[in-house]
Order: sequence, then structure tokens, then C-alpha cells
Amino acid sequence: MPWALAALSSTSLLAACRPLQQPLGSLTPSVVGSGGTAGTAGKPDAGTPDAAPRSDAGPPTLTGTQIPDIPPEWNGCDPTGVNVVRCYQDPKVPSSPPPPGLFSGTADPDPTRKPVLVYPLAGSMQPINLADITFQWRRAPDVAQTIFRIRLSRINGDIFEFFVPCNHTNAAVDAECVYHLPPGAWLDLAQTGRGEQLVVDVTGVDPKRVGSVAPSDPTAISFTPEYVSGGFYYWSTSITGTMRLLFGGRTHQPFVVPKTASNPATCSGCHAVSHSGSTIAFTEGDTAAGVLSVAETTNVDKPNFTPATMHDSGTMALNSDGSRVIVSTAGRLFLRDAHTGAQILEVPPADLGQPIHGFHPDWSPDDKSIALTLSAMGASDWSVSTGAIGVLPYNNGAFGPVETLVDTGTDFNFYPTWSPDGHWIAFATAPVGVSMGVAETSYRQTKARLRLVNRDTHAVFELAAATGGVGRTSTWPKFAPGVQAGGLMFLTYNSRIDYGFYLSNNTNEMTGQTQLWMTTIDVRKLQTAASDPSSPPVWLPFQAVTERNYLGVWAEHIGCRVENGQSIGCGDHEICDKGACAMVTQ
Repeated sequence: MPWALAALSSTSLLAACRPLQQPLGSLTPSVVGSGGTAGTAGKPDAGTPDAAPRSDAGPPTLTGTQIPDIPPEWNGCDPTGVNVVRCYQDPKVPSSPPPPGLFSGTADPDPTRKPVLVYPLAGSMQPINLADITFQWRRAPDVAQTIFRIRLSRINGDIFEFFVPCNHTNAAVDAECVYHLPPGAWLDLAQTGRGEQLVVDVTGVDPKRVGSVAPSDPTAISFTPEYVSGGFYYWSTSITGTMRLLFGGRTHQPFVVPKTASNPATCSGCHAVSHSGSTIAFTEGDTAAGVLSVAETTNVDKPNFTPATMHDSGTMALNSDGSRVIVSTAGRLFLRDAHTGAQILEVPPADLGQPIHGFHPDWSPDDKSIALTLSAMGASDWSVSTGAIGVLPYNNGAFGPVETLVDTGTDFNFYPTWSPDGHWIAFATAPVGVSMGVAETSYRQTKARLRLVNRDTHAVFELAAATGGVGRTSTWPKFAPGVQAGGLMFLTYNSRIDYGFYLSNNTNEMTGQTQLWMTTIDVRKLQTAASDPSSPPVWLPFQAVTERNYLGVWAEHIGCRVENGQSIGCGDHEICDKGACAMVTQ
């Protein structure tokens, strides 16, 4: 992408080139194909806080339940009565008198004394394999609440309690409290409550008001029924390059690093990974003259072919096994051999309905269709200013006439992504026109929001809960692999949604720290045209709030290799088995 566009805004891709800017109580040893590591990157609290297996190799032999290597830190209450209470007491909280007794008083009738929960977002669905979460709440001004109880209650009466102090992100703002929950206890809680909704409340105690407690209004969050797994690749200003990790991991790994053998240039913002995880493709280049680079994820330092010397790449998509790559450049679409770089064919302009051009390709899970942005307005992938969502059929090496699913109008549509079941396409939508004196394009989309279209019926639904409101720049969605019980699917995207007290992103339309978020898509909610199948999102905790992160792309596996008995390309507590990383717990 052209770094000359960097000055436009951090709210888009901020110049991709410069830069885009466990079962209850039984944490026993196991080996898994995706999951967490025991790092600490991305925990912002102040105060406490590859190739997939080749067809001839077979799948990884390592199996087991995904249980990260973190023992539960419950250190307070014992099971009592019929229901179970598990408690954690922070070392800063005095043991005398016992904290549970402090919260046995009556509720303060003054509503202004209630704490207000800010994060996690009410109604969000938490992946049960994300170990890190920072609760954030606001205590009432001029109220000396020094000890808090964070309580989560299951429908069967089981209770999880955390007795904690009020830590601060900013010492000057005394009312803002944060606490990074102990990861092992949180994982134990999440896996116990998998597939359930739990009630959450935060209660404060003011030592000057003996016998009185101040509970927040109760809210609810839920947990995924299964682990959200897969390899996750994203572009980050932390290295101005591409990072990756097994989803559920607590740390990321630099993968495509500027000025190295993996990328001799300083830009690799636009990238794609095959569904299998075998292959990565990206646009390499420091200016508009980007060129296509493709490599096996087992050895990204050795490109499959020598990149061109002329501009030949904007955005791209790889088919499932990584053998074919379709590349959009200057509104033209080329199918290329991912191993040799040779051009196989160009998509006939007549198939797109000339003068319409195709941008932002995304290959369907069955490799029989390619979702596109269709536009006559845009000389490149990042200058599209009107746009429809279309599907281009592909069969036996030939393309057919495109089918338009969502037309352009007062809004334009861009960045399509296929659901793992092939029945849905998520995409971004923004108003056609000018904002703050600058034309809104697919690259600069301050008012972008997320939507979903049914591939078969063409019915379109707003993903309002995921978008988070007007002006959040919620864009570039990508579906995670796999569908969970009840038809749940997961969508990641970059956005300037406020992350509690750490990032107040909406003070200025032209500024903000773009971060990665995840929403749950539950198509069972689609009963009427006004239905919203998305949930309020989850901030992905392997990020640091000092970074700008974009374009999270998924694969089924993380590619790796073994050299001299050493695993190459996997994270901490992971090994390489038959070309794919697997997590080992001790």
C-alpha cells in the first residue's frame, strides 16, 4: 500500500507501509493443536497488571484437551453447601477481617454510590481459551471504596468471587479502577461456564460506612461452548510487519519482518493466508509500486519465487491449499500459480460487467467462488469510493459472470469475507462522499460499519453490536475457521472502539489507536430484517495498547518446521508436529 497515504488517518490502515500501523479443577498435562502460551505481552494493567500438515504427512499426531499451562489461583473460599463458591483474594487486600464478611452488609440505597462496570462489555461472549482479561469499572466520585468484589454467578448457583483493590491506569483519575484477573482462575471459570451466560456485578466497600456495600447493577456475559482455535496473522506497528500466534496464545511472534529475508522492503501490510495455513501472500513494497510475494509458512524467509520489479499487487486471496493466488492490482484481477508466480489467466473484464473493476478478493471455503468489491470508482484497492459486494464463480480453471449481492448507493461496500460454512459474507460499509474535507474511500473509512449478507437470499443485516456505534472505524472483518455448537461463528476486525480506560478512541474522528476485536455471530438471532446476529465485542488481549493493529487473517493451523531437533516457528510451550504447531502443557 502507498505510504504516501499515511498522512490521511490512523483510522484506516494508517498507511499499511509506514505503518498500517479447562475442565473444572483438572489442569493436567496435555498436548493440543492450538492454544495459549505463558507470556505476558498485551497485559496493560497499571498496578497488577505455517504450513498446515501436507496431504502426505497427515494431521498432527498430538491430541488432547486444550488446557493452558496455568494452574487456577483460587486461594480464598472453600466449597460450602450445595453450590460452589471459588474465591481469589489479591495479596494487597487485608485478610483480617476476612474479605467475604465485609460484603455481608446491606446495599447502599444511594444509586450514585454504585460502581459502574465498563469492561467487559455487557452481552459479550468470551472465548474460553483467552486467559487474560482486565475488568474495568468506575467507582463513585468522593466515595472511599477501597476493596471490591467482582462476582460472576452461574445459573445453577455456582459463584466465582475476586476480592481486589482499585488499581489505576492514571493516578490522576481516582475513580477509574482496573484489575487484571489471575489467568488460571479466569480460565477455570470460563471453562466451567462454557456455553453459559453468567451474571456479573462489582461491589465496593467504603470502610467509613460500616455495614453498607455498594453493588453495581448486574450485567451478563457469556462464554463460548468450545475453544476458538486456529492460526491468527495480523499487521502491527509493533514491528511494522506481520505478527502471528495460535489463537488462545498469550504472546505473539514476529513473522514477516521488514528489512529481513522475509521482506526486504518496509511494507507488508496487505496479506492473506491459505485456509489450510500452508501459504502466506503479501504485497511487498514501500510505495504504490507493491509487488506480490508468496512463501510457505514453514519457511517465510524463502519466497516461492522472485517478486516482480513492476507493480503487480494490491490485495490478494489464496485458495484453501495455497496453490493458487488471485491478485487485485489497479482494478484488474489475475489468477497466479502460488508456487511459481506464473500468471494463469486474467479475469475477463466482461465477467465483472465492464467498466466495473474487482477489488479485495476473498476465496470461498470450497474454492468455487471469490467474493469481491465491485466498483467503477477507484484506481487501486485503497481508493475505492463506491462499491458493491459480488461473487465471482470459479470452476475448472475458468471464471463466470459475477453475481451482485449488495449494491452500492448512498453507502458503498467493501472488504468482503466468507463465513466458514460458505453461507454468509461479512463486509464493511461506509457513506459515499466526503468527511472532514477528505473523500471517504475503502482506505479511509472513519464511519465504516460492519454488515452481513446471506449468500443465497441476499438478505443484509447490520452488525450494530459489533460495530460499536458511528465513527468507530470498524472495518476489514475476517471470519475465524470453524462453526461451534448452535451455529456460532467468530469475526475479527480492526476498530477504534473505546477499550475501557486504556483507549478513549473517539475524541477525534481523525485520530485513534486502531486495535483488533472479536464478535460472535449467531445467525439463530436472525428472525427479522432488523435482527442483529452480532454480540458486543471482546478486545484481543495479546495486543499492547501502544500498538496499532490491523487486518487479522485466519488459518486452520500455524505452519512450522523442525531443524536439528528444534521446532522453528512455534511459540513458547509449543512444538512442531508434521508441519503444524501444537501446544504442550506441563
